[in-house]
Amino acid sequence: MSRKLAGDRFLLVGDAAAFIDPVFSTGVYLGLIGAFRAAQAVSAALASKRFERSQFLAYERDVAKSVATYRRFVKGFYTPEFVDVLMSPSDWLSLRAAITSLLAGFGVDRFEVNWRVLVFRAIARANKKLGLVPRIFEREAGN
Repeated sequence: MSRKLAGDRFLLVGDAAAFIDPVFSTGVYLGLIGAFRAAQAVSAALASKRFERSQFLAYERDVAKSVATYRRFVKGFYTPEFVDVLMSPSDWLSLRAAITSLLAGFGVDRFEVNWRVLVFRAIARANKKLGLVPRIFEREAGN
């Protein structure tokens, strides 16, 4: 992610602002939602005739928050403890549904999704140390 997503007379959008991972379609979502937010910020700047970076800080904060949410998720996806919990047969508290919603671009700003994603991430971290769910290859070997 670029250190600055906005400056005097410019905004970075899409992959110019942040590149997540080509495996996840969230990059398309982030690019589109970022473009809509950028258009709103530019429209407000045009209306006020003010184009300083300070006019675009809300845009930068919103995009950075969204990118951070997905970046944490993508990093987790490449760890065994995270995938093991994700692929676990149990869907306690509809955690898998929350993850699916997040990946579909729904939920970054929704409490009912975010608290489940936080619980899921906490369980995945605990799984690394405590082995809460069996490793996928161990489950498959047991069948």
